[in-house]
Formats: sequence, C-alpha cells, structure tokens
Amino acid sequence: MQADLVHINRATHLTEPALAKFWKVSSDGLDYTLTLRQGLRFSDGEPLDAEDVLFTLRVYLDEGVHAPQRDLLIVGGKPITVTKINAQTLVFHFAKPYGVGERVFDGLAILPRHLLEKLTRRGNSGR
Repeated sequence: MQADLVHINRATHLTEPALAKFWKVSSDGLDYTLTLRQGLRFSDGEPLDAEDVLFTLRVYLDEGVHAPQRDLLIVGGKPITVTKINAQTLVFHFAKPYGVGERVFDGLAILPRHLLEKLTRRGNSGR
C-alpha cells in the first residue's frame, strides 16, 4: 500500500533499506545518492522507478497541495532538490548538511505517477 525510500526500524531506531536498497552520503553531507531496488511495482502491478520519486517530491513540495511532508523537504530554508541519474538512481541535494538527512526518506510514501499525474495537472479538484 505504502512504502518509503529508507525505513527507520522502530525497535532499534536505525535506518534500513526499503524501496532504496542502499544509499551513500557525500563527504560534505549535502548529497544523498539513493539506488532503488530492481523490479519495484505498485500494488496494481505498474513499475515504480525514479520518475515516480521525482513526481512524488514535486507533489509534496507544491504549496497548493498542502502536503504535510513538505516541511520535511525544506532544509536550511530551501527545498531539497532531486536529480535523476537513471531509472534506479537519484541524488537528493540538501542546501546545508543535515545530521539526520537519511531519516527524511522514512516519511515519504512514493506516489503512483501513472495514476495521479493527470489529476495534479488539473489542480486539486481533479475536474
């Protein structure tokens, strides 16, 4: 139903792979490169890839949507930016080092672009 990129284990409080099979942080602490698992699919069988992650961040950062996740994506007063490297790899850039950066990815359920993109183009009403 919902999955996040990186999961916080509620028993150990450690981060664990979820949709992202692994990630690395740049030496300056500004860039997080996440690699998605191969063969991910939404519950309807459609593939999940980097385009869905990009779409999700656009929706969550859209001020007109009023997504509660938006605040998670503002670090140092600026939105986290994302660059797609390929279908499985993305780089998230933070405006300043953020000590708990990988934990941001626990609160972001990835949205199905194939179902929601047309609705978001039409606005919140979906008409």
